[in-house]
Amino acid sequence: MIEFDFGNDITTLCIIAESFPDGISDAYQKLNTLVPVNPERRCFGYSRPENGKIVYRAMAEQLQSDQGEQYGCEIFTIPAGRYTGKKVENYHENLTDIMNNFQELTTLQNIDPVGFCLEWYLNEKDMYCLIKLV
Repeated sequence: MIEFDFGNDITTLCIIAESFPDGISDAYQKLNTLVPVNPERRCFGYSRPENGKIVYRAMAEQLQSDQGEQYGCEIFTIPAGRYTGKKVENYHENLTDIMNNFQELTTLQNIDPVGFCLEWYLNEKDMYCLIKLV
């Protein structure tokens, strides 16, 4: 397991997937057509149950405060704090590892009770599965 401390909130531009998990790919495709690729921009995925169903947000870090309006995206904030998780290498080939990691992480004792599952995409192949700690 790894731990990260996001010292500041991370403001993101996001697209909500129409369904989970089937709509995830379409949400990222839409996000990638709206928001220009920038090597400084971190990409994330956020999921949690809302009103009885899992809601998934495809997210790209906002680099300037007016980008939500500029790109026509919802603004969503990832809260600062401590996170724990696991790395998934070659995630396109290991999608079940993502599900298995989150199933394991959500059983930990010290997770935020109103938390969420956070995916942090490091590059085109590797990502972290993260859960916020209390």
